[in-house]
Amino acid sequence: MSKRLVLWGIVVLLLLASLPGIYTRWQVEESNTTYETVLPYFELAELTEESGLTMEDALQELKDAGLTTISVEPLSLESMDEKDKIDIYSPTDLKESLRFSPYDYPFSDDLEGIFISVPNEEYYANIIEEHFVTDRVMIGDERLLYLSMDKELALDTVLGYDREVIEEIQSYGFEYIVRAENTNQYGNETTVEALLDMKNENLNGILFSGQEAIGYPELAAVRSYSKALNDAGYHFYSIEFTGQKGNTLIARETNYDHVRLHSLSLEVMELQENVDRAVRAVKERNMRSLFLHVPETEPNESLDATVLFLEQLEQQMPAKFETGPAKPFQDYQVPVWSMIAALAEGIMFIYIASEIVPVRLARLGVTAVMALLALAYLATDKLLFAQVFALGIAVAAPSYAVVKTSEHGMASVAQVIKQYLLAALYTFVGIIIVVAVLNGKGFITGFEMFRGVKLVYVLPIAFVAGYFFWQIALRMLNMDIKYWHALVMVFIGGAGVYYVLRTGNTSSVSSIEMTARHLLEEYLYVRPRTKEFLLGFPAFVFGLYVMGISKLWGRLFMIPGVIGFLSIVNTFTHYHIPLEISMLRTAYGLLFGLIIGLIAVVVFGFIFKRAYKYIPERWIR
Repeated sequence: MSKRLVLWGIVVLLLLASLPGIYTRWQVEESNTTYETVLPYFELAELTEESGLTMEDALQELKDAGLTTISVEPLSLESMDEKDKIDIYSPTDLKESLRFSPYDYPFSDDLEGIFISVPNEEYYANIIEEHFVTDRVMIGDERLLYLSMDKELALDTVLGYDREVIEEIQSYGFEYIVRAENTNQYGNETTVEALLDMKNENLNGILFSGQEAIGYPELAAVRSYSKALNDAGYHFYSIEFTGQKGNTLIARETNYDHVRLHSLSLEVMELQENVDRAVRAVKERNMRSLFLHVPETEPNESLDATVLFLEQLEQQMPAKFETGPAKPFQDYQVPVWSMIAALAEGIMFIYIASEIVPVRLARLGVTAVMALLALAYLATDKLLFAQVFALGIAVAAPSYAVVKTSEHGMASVAQVIKQYLLAALYTFVGIIIVVAVLNGKGFITGFEMFRGVKLVYVLPIAFVAGYFFWQIALRMLNMDIKYWHALVMVFIGGAGVYYVLRTGNTSSVSSIEMTARHLLEEYLYVRPRTKEFLLGFPAFVFGLYVMGISKLWGRLFMIPGVIGFLSIVNTFTHYHIPLEISMLRTAYGLLFGLIIGLIAVVVFGFIFKRAYKYIPERWIR
């Protein structure tokens, strides 16, 4: 039995020992299939105020269409004014309005408060008197309240939450979540006290407003507020693509007790695009809350568009998902022995993979570095060590897979398929290690992540190109540079920049490509990555076959060929994407890429046999 076979046997045993942690993550993801749709109450209020619609009719229509939840904003003097519960007058404005009236009031120059109309509803009057020092005054026939103001009290100071609004929401069977805005110390403390006081089984979620979590930038306050609220039974929300300051700290302090939220303005895109985007968010990115903003159009049209969206969303959402109150993913812990097995597996894999490096000292050095990273992580529990460890595996796996399986020319299509599957297997060993090492609730909620995505897209390509063409590169360094050399380098550099810019979530997509993506999603549940099944894998399959004819041309195709394998590694490093989705997407990419590659091989073989005698021998050496 060869040494290499023994080493691979150890890797397989360690791989099996690391699977329980991955399986636990799978179970956690599959057990959380409830999503909520949320509309802000203040948008509904504006909608009904500007039309003949009543709030009662709007709420009933939305409930019938499938809306589950309404968000409630904090109550303040400003919001009471907007709701016409009170009218607010500054001393200056009031003085100006009395100049041409028979009424007068002894305004003093040092007045720092404001005047408000007396609320008709006792509920609002009690809230105001609870927070402000009030004096009742008469100006003509109008009874007003004078409120003393100081640096802690302002028009937007949080005074609590409107319980009348909450009762109205609940009367229609809606769930509700509350918004919490970071203001001053008085407002923040009032918010927390109000939330603790009103906590019940129907109120569980807190969504921060603006760019900051409550208490920020005072980290001690952030910790104190979040602990009190979490201990009372509240969970929090994380808004996709919006890094609210202080929210990561809260997540780490509360064991990532967050629900992932996707915000969607219904007027930005067409109906079907909005529905597709919402379905994709729930299905592919673990979003469990869809926060909707009604279109800013004519009120009746706006309500109709929102109702239609909700109806279409429910019809097109996969059957495994259901509407209801969103809940955070359940807590889970990866067994220590399973983590140790994953780290040991990674060290062994690096030792095997580094066999393609001809310098033995380099092989031992790389393995030692990985071992030190693993020990440092186990000793300190510092996530950075695990992230660097995972990055090393993510770069090594596709590099090794391509180089190792393309060492010899392929004499038949069967051999090409065999080496293709072997390359996929090598890559999946690396994927399992990366998924097992960076595992936990922090990763599936998106607060903790894989570091070095761009490096995974660049380094394997650079390594494979350098491995195959380093001798040619050395010769080129001693050559006289021609103008066409410079043009070639500019072209290669431009292609590289375009390739890097195309990675990630922000790259632009043509309308044709978008249409193709939608068709693939419609028929396949999840679309494979274009760079895998149209570029990387076909190039690799074709390159394997061509290497039997010309090593030079075959190796040239290996360079884009590595893109397919690094891309599937990258798929699994997006931990907020469910494992089910990543596995299905990768399976499609491998299958379609193989088919397209084999078609290219057959077409090439047909043409090559007939054109061989016309091709100069030096072109195929």
